[in-house]
Parts: sequence; structure tokens; C-alpha cells
Amino acid sequence: MSYSAADQRHFRTYERPIAVRPGVRQGWRMALILVFLLGVGNFTLHRAVMDGGRGLFAELPPTLVRRARIASLLTEFVLLCGALYAARAGHEPWLWAYAGYSLFNLVAAWLLIARKI
Repeated sequence: MSYSAADQRHFRTYERPIAVRPGVRQGWRMALILVFLLGVGNFTLHRAVMDGGRGLFAELPPTLVRRARIASLLTEFVLLCGALYAARAGHEPWLWAYAGYSLFNLVAAWLLIARKI
């Protein structure tokens, strides 16, 4: 099957890769998957802590709890989007920072859910 010149130009526009820094290794796909999985874990931990009904959230009015939940979920989403962008662009220090942030979230959630603090 033969395509016209206009069709070929149309196909080429979708073949352009997202800008990646020169010299970036080709492991960005794996980094993207790992960051996405860390983000899913962070959202899961966030939900577990918010649904725990313990500490400060038990004392606040429901409207304030709802606003705090939305604000914290939006913040978490923005951090995940930034980390995904950094993974795609090949910025390794930001990926390590997001992994550290995820580890901190894991420890903090465990402390809150297990009622250690």
C-alpha cells in the first residue's frame, strides 16, 4: 500500500520523540515505570492514612478534612507529574529524591497506621 506525501508527513509528526537531554541513557522507560509504581504506592499510603481516622483528622470538622484531603492529593499528583517528567528527561537526581520521598512516606504511614506515634 502506498501513502501520499501528505499522509507521510502526518505520520512523521507522531514519530518525534519527547526532548531528552543529550547523553541520557536509554533506561528512561524503566525509570518511568518505576516512578509510576512509586506514585501508585504513595497514593495508596496516602489513602490508608487518611482513612485511618486517627490523630489530627479525627478532631477536625468534616469539611476541613475533605479540603485537606483534596489539597494533599493535588500536591501528591503534582509531585508525581514532576517525577515522571524528570524520569522521561533523564534527570537522575530528581528520581533519587522521589524515591527517598516515597521511602519517607512509607515509614511515616507505617508509624501512623501501626499507632507508633
